[in-house]
Amino acid sequence: MVDLYYFKFLRLLRVFKATKSVVNFLKGLEGKCSISKQTVNKIEYFTNFMIFLILLMHIVACFWIYIGLEIEGSWLDDRGIKCASRGDIYIQALYWVVTTLTTVGYGDIKGFTSTEYMFTIVVEFIGIAFFSFIMGAINNVLLVDNGASDIIESKLEQVDVWLVKLDNSRMSKSLPKILYDKIKLYIMESLK
Repeated sequence: MVDLYYFKFLRLLRVFKATKSVVNFLKGLEGKCSISKQTVNKIEYFTNFMIFLILLMHIVACFWIYIGLEIEGSWLDDRGIKCASRGDIYIQALYWVVTTLTTVGYGDIKGFTSTEYMFTIVVEFIGIAFFSFIMGAINNVLLVDNGASDIIESKLEQVDVWLVKLDNSRMSKSLPKILYDKIKLYIMESLK
């Protein structure tokens, strides 16, 4: 018989639904508060990144707990908390994940078995990649802010309005969709 308990993992799909809700909220702010699209895109990017980061830390903490519970002589045995409450174990596992992913690694919580060492090595490599990604993302998002994409978006919106007015003024014939798309493409390419 198949153990259906592990299908609870599929609940994580709800996170993506929550992310869409945040994006829709930010899009609403754009119109109401006259925030630039570029600023909304930055907020959306960092919001999605933070949700992904929290999800990653949770998953790694759960694996660290699983390893600790399944292996004799593990980090849980060393700290004497194998029979502690789930909350206490989770907080200590999450603490270990944060210190390992940020490459701080105080050493107060560490593995004692070869499986724990292997898992720690993998998490450290994830931490290095994560740190590199963060630095690149911060440089890319915060330092490169020329507003060019806002200008292009504004001009394309003006072209859309102009084409609709042109189409409405021609009562007998409507503007062909192919011509409409070619005009938009030409203007977008000329603004780049």
